[in-house]
Amino acid sequence: MLTLDPSSVVQVFRERDLVAILEVISPRNKDRESARAITRDRIIGYLMLGIQVAFVDVDAKPYEFSLADFIAQGLQLAQSPLPSPHAMAYRVGSPFNNQGRSLAMRRTPFTIGQPLPATGLPLNRDTTVPVELEKTYTKVTESYLF
Repeated sequence: MLTLDPSSVVQVFRERDLVAILEVISPRNKDRESARAITRDRIIGYLMLGIQVAFVDVDAKPYEFSLADFIAQGLQLAQSPLPSPHAMAYRVGSPFNNQGRSLAMRRTPFTIGQPLPATGLPLNRDTTVPVELEKTYTKVTESYLF
């Protein structure tokens, strides 16, 4: 039996430079410790390269796991817990005096049974593109139906 991975990634380029990623997180991205680590490291890697990131995690399972919290731990950031389902958007600043980059986060919790809210995909420090999560998620998941 063929199992399709319903994750989907939108990549935004400025000329040849990747500037932003919007990813719909699939259950496979979180079902095992190794998958969780790969997903976290991929997102942190984008941020370290100065790429703006937004992701949508609509699956509350596993119940004890939050991708947003796992990424915060990897970045050594203190924040209050954000249980799944949720969306995160990370806006990365320019390098600052060889001391790293600034990082702003927008945390969007979801309510199970309610439509997904809108959020934004940062393209740079000053520009954010609005993203209608309900429409985006519906379109992504419909593309996997036969």
